Amino acid sequence: SRKEIRYANVVLLVFDANLPFSNLELTIANFVVKEGRAVLLIFNKWDLVLNKEKIKREILEKINSYFFDIKDVPAIFISAKNKSCKNLILNNVKTIHAKWNKRIKTSDLNKWLHSELLNDDPHQSQHNIATKFRYISQTKSRPPTFSLFCNTKKNLNSAKVRFVKNKLRKKFNLEGIPIRINLKVSKNPYN
Repeated sequence: SRKEIRYANVVLLVFDANLPFSNLELTIANFVVKEGRAVLLIFNKWDLVLNKEKIKREILEKINSYFFDIKDVPAIFISAKNKSCKNLILNNVKTIHAKWNKRIKTSDLNKWLHSELLNDDPHQSQHNIATKFRYISQTKSRPPTFSLFCNTKKNLNSAKVRFVKNKLRKKFNLEGIPIRINLKVSKNPYN
């Protein structure tokens, strides 16, 4: 499975809607995300579920807690007995692949950066240098990868980087897609 995931563009993970997530399934799903592949979660045997709304809500909450690095992972609920589910799956795969393959103009990225993230951090103490984001550009797609230039990485933790990723996802419609951000420190010309 790991070898095939490395060569895939979009990975379809099929779950039994009547059974809870197993550790093996979660391990595979996290491997897909680490490899930067687009993922579609398919919950089969939906016709056998009794309290559909309640179960669907619980499953979606679990997905968001298990996949906190990528928000709003796409999930569909089907019954393999229904032949029309093929079109639903293919339409979702096309949409996900388009997001995963998306290129965003540098000018649009920097307009977003300047409007959203250039405010100073109010929680920063006077003795520490605040991290200021200077410039962003997309270096590749599949998965969308960005270079984010800042003045220092000293006070930048994984929560702040995740915050930037989530803002980027929301603004440019990249929900459910793994995003990579490479932090680059710009040199100070006055040193």
